[in-house]
Amino acid sequence: MSDTPPTTTQTTTELLNSEQQTGTPKYERVLVIINPVSGQQDPDETTRMIETRAERAGTHVEIRRTEEEGDAERWARGAADEGFELVLTSGGDGTVVEAMSGLIRDKNRIALAQLPSGTASQIALALDVPEDLEAALELLFDTPAKEVDLDVGYLPRQDRYFALITGAGFDAQVINESPRELKRRFGFLAYVFTGVREMFRLKRSTITLELDGKSRRVRAHTAMIVNIGRIDNANVSIGPDIWHHDGVLNVMVVGSKGLRDNLRLAWRLFHRDYANSRDLRYFRAEKKIVITARPPLPTQIDGDSLGETPLEVVVVPGGVRVLVPEAYDPGTPPDAAVKLEPGKQ
Repeated sequence: MSDTPPTTTQTTTELLNSEQQTGTPKYERVLVIINPVSGQQDPDETTRMIETRAERAGTHVEIRRTEEEGDAERWARGAADEGFELVLTSGGDGTVVEAMSGLIRDKNRIALAQLPSGTASQIALALDVPEDLEAALELLFDTPAKEVDLDVGYLPRQDRYFALITGAGFDAQVINESPRELKRRFGFLAYVFTGVREMFRLKRSTITLELDGKSRRVRAHTAMIVNIGRIDNANVSIGPDIWHHDGVLNVMVVGSKGLRDNLRLAWRLFHRDYANSRDLRYFRAEKKIVITARPPLPTQIDGDSLGETPLEVVVVPGGVRVLVPEAYDPGTPPDAAVKLEPGKQ
């Protein structure tokens, strides 16, 4: 399979005037995709909220509930041909990425909006979409909003896209060992509980990184390819100079072992102290990243188990259009303690 992702639109598009200014809705036809088993929201209540608000605005909405993997991608891919002007997801990051993938494969003819109702909704939080569902829904109606381009990564061997993180090692092991019921009951804390347990089982591998054709070899237990580096639930940024609108992907390599080293690492991340650590290293690439490991490491993509290394990723700048608050500025990255050169620590 070719390692070149499908062509995408890479322009930023301001929306039409808001409903308050024009007397008509921003969007006349919206496809709503609800994942009924995601997070702790009642899908019936979410449906009633959307239908009530859309009826008041004169917007036609068609609501579909996913039943199996691939539904969101298939529906989003066909949305423009069905006459919809926007896709709105209600679910977690997995549902969002599925819908994003469908829109990308359809050449980004329409944008994606989100109701952050999943166990983890890091994509919405990173784009400043309100956590409150009613407030998030208002981006389609009265709240000033715009469409911007979001970088993504593409895995050619699996023909899949990601928006957050794909990785090998500890992050994948935590996801593998976090039961759905635990995630439904405790949300993001489920990953914390599992992570503490798995911390004591860490073993290093020999990891080879290929960054835009240049190789680096490290001893570590984890290598994560990061697009969105903010963990808003924990008020943590996992690395420097990580911004999902800069056209590059970052690689975070972790080699800490034992409780003391991992507590020290957690302290560093919480305080955004990324420099001068033998257990924490950063790299970046503008085109392509390949991760191999001996022995092989488990892999994940945006919170879903994937398999084992090798892991190959192509950078897709401005891969998908998303709806954000008007005040959101894609040109202003978060403050960074360290600036990294491409392919270097």
